[in-house]
Amino acid sequence: MKRSWSGGLLVLAAVGTALPLLGSSDGGIASAPIAHFHHMTATTGTSANWAGYGISGSSGQFSSISATWSQPSITCPSKGTSLVGFWVGIDGLGNDTVEQTGTAVQCKHGHAKYWAWYEMFPKVSVIARGVSVSPGDTITASVSYASGVFSLTLDDTSRGEDYSTNQSTSASIERSTAEVIAEDPVANGRQPPLADFGTVSFSDATVNGQSLGSFNPDEIILESGARVLAQPSGLTTGGEAFSVTWEQA
Repeated sequence: MKRSWSGGLLVLAAVGTALPLLGSSDGGIASAPIAHFHHMTATTGTSANWAGYGISGSSGQFSSISATWSQPSITCPSKGTSLVGFWVGIDGLGNDTVEQTGTAVQCKHGHAKYWAWYEMFPKVSVIARGVSVSPGDTITASVSYASGVFSLTLDDTSRGEDYSTNQSTSASIERSTAEVIAEDPVANGRQPPLADFGTVSFSDATVNGQSLGSFNPDEIILESGARVLAQPSGLTTGGEAFSVTWEQA
């Protein structure tokens, strides 16, 4: 998500994840188009595809972020495609890179596919094939930075499955923002409906080892025009917990 000032209002524009879409022929992951994210202008405190909390700071300020969530069960319509992703990341608010990892769900023709992924945007995302994701699973994800290398990890503690990858990049990385987000991706140049995830509950959200709330984060509401699509709650549990509720597609 990119931050700028316009007409005295704080304007948020999304930068983000390129989630791979899942095939449906074999019930698993198959070759498919890539979901690309674009810069999107929005009004104060809202985004065209993000809902959750984001922190803005100085260059090099953020070296780690982590959070835990219970993977929601997705309600799929009988027709059409819808998407949603849940993730933690560094950067994306006010710059053109995002280092992030999380889970995602695609609804296609009434069936939901769940998967884990990581991404070093602007590169496309990578499916974490060693982790199975199912509704109700407890997911803990983290991104950390040290000596020019990002470590991205995700644990499905319900299944005892995890992955970890170390990634370096030649891109200019600011490490000036951090986020915990539920996202509505853009696929094939358009934004499909936001998948009905009910409510996702994030907990143990920490940045640089401190509570998310200690950094006075910005609440981000996902809107399309005047329609609220997903709404975050207030922060609780010492600033380490909140939920995001689906409102409409």
